[in-house]
Amino acid sequence: MLLVLALLAGLATDTRTVHEDVTWRPGTVVKVGHQYGNLTVQGWADDRVVLDAVIRATAADAATARRLSQSVRVLVAQQAETLVIRTVQPALAEPDEDCGYEVHLRLGIPDRAALVAANSFGDVELAGTRGGCSVSNRFGDVTVHDAGDCDITCKYGNVRVNNLAGELAVRNSFGDVFLDGVNARTVVDNHYGDVTADDLDGTVRLTNEMGQVTAHPGSGSLSVTNHYGDVAAFVADPNLANLDVESEFGQVKLHLLPFLPFRLGGRTTNGKVITEMPLRVSEQGPGRLVSGTQGSGGTSININGVWTDLLIEQQPAEKETTQ
Repeated sequence: MLLVLALLAGLATDTRTVHEDVTWRPGTVVKVGHQYGNLTVQGWADDRVVLDAVIRATAADAATARRLSQSVRVLVAQQAETLVIRTVQPALAEPDEDCGYEVHLRLGIPDRAALVAANSFGDVELAGTRGGCSVSNRFGDVTVHDAGDCDITCKYGNVRVNNLAGELAVRNSFGDVFLDGVNARTVVDNHYGDVTADDLDGTVRLTNEMGQVTAHPGSGSLSVTNHYGDVAAFVADPNLANLDVESEFGQVKLHLLPFLPFRLGGRTTNGKVITEMPLRVSEQGPGRLVSGTQGSGGTSININGVWTDLLIEQQPAEKETTQ
């Protein structure tokens, strides 16, 4: 992106690369501190940490661009039981709107190594990191797939997690969260964005504010709390033990697969219950109550809403997003 903008502005650019290859000692934590560029980490079976960085600088003239690119450093240092990788940004003598730089960092690390990574003003992508990871990012997206335990904190970016074998914790704001193939304990706390969760197994808790939640749970249990946004939940797996939904100032759409056994109870205050299913609907003061069962046993479903309409329907659980 920086190169395109530089060419359009008629600025000079200078690009250089950095390569490091170090032996990883078992038990060593890989700690990365990065900014102003993308960070990509790939786990592999080798006991080596391999770093490739592309440093690109722009300036009004070629000499200044070269000096700027040379002043950006990528440091690799072993400190006790931690391998530290850090990008060091140049200190400009005075602000110059024609000067700019970016550093794109690509790492290969042992898949069983624990990873701690922090980035800002760029995207983060992790794949194949089985040793556990803690990731924080600002002003960029976070993507994790085919990994183990992971803790993610993000602000002003989207979070995407696919095919996770371990536990997951996500704290995000001003962005959306997408989950697909999460198979263990999962906790999501999102603000000012949507949450879309597919193929969920395990104990999952989704908390959201100022956005929509769409969930397709599998086995295990799912708890959803949403404020100022709609919830769409699709129940199609007989191995789902519990579904609990708390909503405030939104609509809850519950989609039930035909012939699926369930036990349902719900209440909404200052809202409506809309259904064509053979459920019991009654009034209690400003509240509306709904209850019913289908078959024997099955998923325990509890819905509570305030200023929330409950729409309950029976249909094939085709994936869709809330409108």
